Amino acid sequence: MKDYYQILELSPDASQDEIQKQWRFLVQVWHPDKFANLDHKRRVEEKFKEITEAYEVLSHPQRRQAYKARRAEEEHQRKAQAERIEKERRKQEEAAHRRARAEKQHREQVTAASRRTEGARQCTAQAKSHVFSTFHRIMWWSPAALRDPLAIVQSYPHLGSSVATTI
Repeated sequence: MKDYYQILELSPDASQDEIQKQWRFLVQVWHPDKFANLDHKRRVEEKFKEITEAYEVLSHPQRRQAYKARRAEEEHQRKAQAERIEKERRKQEEAAHRRARAEKQHREQVTAASRRTEGARQCTAQAKSHVFSTFHRIMWWSPAALRDPLAIVQSYPHLGSSVATTI
């Protein structure tokens, strides 16, 4: 919908006298007979028609009232559409934030699990190292170990089955 108030360069609360004065002024300024160049004349004719149309609507109280009602309805629809768009934008933004938080939490969980796994590997390696060093010390210093290594394993159950498999 055209903004007739903007075409006549008036505010929406302009009086009938102001509308008529402004229309007369604009008709004099934009009259097509004042322009000799055909290109300018065509453009001016379009502007002149807009000015005349705006005046026809705004100069009659009933037409002006109907125009104001249509304009208010369009403004209401524009605002409602803008609110819907803004609401949808916020909803998408919140979903993106939730996804980002979930991804960050998942990365943190994977990192923590990786650290736990690495810590368990190091613990296992240290325990195995301790078991093997203990076993080798026993084997080295004990003449009985040279005769029967399985007896050593049975004597030291805390060394576990890993030593028994190496014998």
